Amino acid sequence: MVSFRLASTSRAPASSPSPMYIADSSLTPAPLFGNGTENAQDWLAYFIRYVAFKQIPKPASLAIFALLMCGAVNTWFSALNNDDRGDYRTVLDGLRTMYAPAPISLWCRATEFWSRDQRPTETVEKFCSDMMRCASKVNAEGDMTWYALTQ
Repeated sequence: MVSFRLASTSRAPASSPSPMYIADSSLTPAPLFGNGTENAQDWLAYFIRYVAFKQIPKPASLAIFALLMCGAVNTWFSALNNDDRGDYRTVLDGLRTMYAPAPISLWCRATEFWSRDQRPTETVEKFCSDMMRCASKVNAEGDMTWYALTQ
């Protein structure tokens, strides 16, 4: 359930707009385990969107990030030296590097991208969405994506 709460201060003039807050815990990113069944790149992209949406400052974002690390990813995060673990950009770049797809999986994804056909019961929207996701994972340019969609 999404709830909206308008915040106002007694000092603000009546004509100034009040900021709107959305309090919905279902928007919070799920913990990341790094067990191979998750897509760390997608998780990280969602995490970055979440902290931007919530306008969370970098130190607090880093604390939330640390809290959401579990299992193998927590082991990786805990093994970082204190300076690296305390730097938001370094942590995000480290996660991208550590959990980037292996080159062989990139080749397999590219093969899947070029050989994928729309399934008989699949909607056009679902097919295009899936192809766009595959295209982003293999770094396909717009023209290549369009060609793969229309072949």
